[in-house]
Amino acid sequence: MLEQTENPTALNLYALRPVGGDLFVVGEQGLVLRLDRSSDRFNAAPTQYKGSFFGVTGKPGAILVFGLRGNVFRSTDGGASWTKIELGLPVSITASSITADGRIVLVSQAGHVLVSKDDGASFEIQPRTGLAPVAAAQVSTTGSLILAGTRGLHQMSFE
Repeated sequence: MLEQTENPTALNLYALRPVGGDLFVVGEQGLVLRLDRSSDRFNAAPTQYKGSFFGVTGKPGAILVFGLRGNVFRSTDGGASWTKIELGLPVSITASSITADGRIVLVSQAGHVLVSKDDGASFEIQPRTGLAPVAAAQVSTTGSLILAGTRGLHQMSFE
């Protein structure tokens, strides 16, 4: 598969996720790749950030990549251009999920839960979970957020 990616130095890849009909891969040194279905190749969709991205999330019209030191970038044009989203947190963003009503949820390694009601243009920090480090997040069918980390699972409700 590496020969099908615009990743000549074989940077580590950390996440693969479909967003709005496109398929994205993120990795170290700011690597963001988007699948070009016509060529069956992953092409670079560069941001101005050179640190690691641990994940990608979003929905049609809004793609977010996230990673080290609270860095989050958002694209509303399929990855052609990116805007930095200021979270005010210096800790890594390690997980994400989307609620049934379309809110975007990001979770930090330190257990911060951030919720966006405007397709990732801004985020509100929710009360701390007490669960850190957090490695994964998923909104359940009942609407609560399930967080997973080295200290186990934690279920939380949020507005």
